[in-house]
Amino acid sequence: MKSITRIGKGVIGAVVSFALFIGCLPITAIPVLAAEGDTPATITLSGTTNNSYVPTRTQSRYAVSEQIYTAAELGNAGGAISSIAFNKTSGSNTTRNWRVYLADTDKTSFSSNTDWIKTATLCYEGSVALNTNGWITINFNKTTSFEHAADKNLAVIVIDYTNSATGSARNFSVYAGSSNQCIYAYGSSQYTLNNLNANGTRMANKPAIQISILKNMTVTAPDVTVDWDGEAHGLTVTATDAGSGATISGATVMYGTSAGTYDQSSLEYTDAGTYDIYYQVKASGYATVTGSANVVINEAPSETTYTWNTDVLSTIRI
Repeated sequence: MKSITRIGKGVIGAVVSFALFIGCLPITAIPVLAAEGDTPATITLSGTTNNSYVPTRTQSRYAVSEQIYTAAELGNAGGAISSIAFNKTSGSNTTRNWRVYLADTDKTSFSSNTDWIKTATLCYEGSVALNTNGWITINFNKTTSFEHAADKNLAVIVIDYTNSATGSARNFSVYAGSSNQCIYAYGSSQYTLNNLNANGTRMANKPAIQISILKNMTVTAPDVTVDWDGEAHGLTVTATDAGSGATISGATVMYGTSAGTYDQSSLEYTDAGTYDIYYQVKASGYATVTGSANVVINEAPSETTYTWNTDVLSTIRI
């Protein structure tokens, strides 16, 4: 299996949606999300110090925190997020009950101590074991994945509804974002997302985080129409990151003559005719994309042969 730009030749460098073009008319091809064998990318935003208030404060019965991670911090990556992780740095073992929400947002900060995000997608609900220091991974159980738009900031919301308090703090790694990109509150009453009205505390520090995301790539494969020339012709398939537009090195293209079967690393035709070529594009960290395009090889212009009658020619007078 080779990585190619032109069928069987060259190297292609790696959205879930893309278009093929015939003339000026776009044809939407078929994206494949989370195909078997797709490997999500991990975005890691590391911390520089510790904090016992976010993403939760275990010394309180209930707690809530909201933090905004900008599109730039996430590398303008868009795609399906399936898990997140926070980095616990100290404190004895304990288990908490969390609800974890995600939301795309244009907000870059919280404007006041009551400026809570109140609408988001519930991605996880249940117990979270804070038993070891290091990354605590939360695999989503309320939705398969959260589709994050590359041009949006990402809000991560944690509501701790354990209804018990620990005697000592559990610390998590944090880093300094921009001013007021994190807000939190804690107390003896349970917090509900759509009814958040607590007087929170804002700060620039926000939790270090790991985000598992199956990123989107944009694939183009224009139709090809040529006159017969005796040469082999195939598709030119290119793949770029949907968010940044950068060519993805190491993307692999496989081809076939029917949808769902991609068993050839190159597919070119020499004889005149119309050929449907199906392709599959894979790259580590990206959702697989499939589609099809046509190669049309026109017949060569016919040659006309004239045979002269010598008897007729002999009667011509010049």
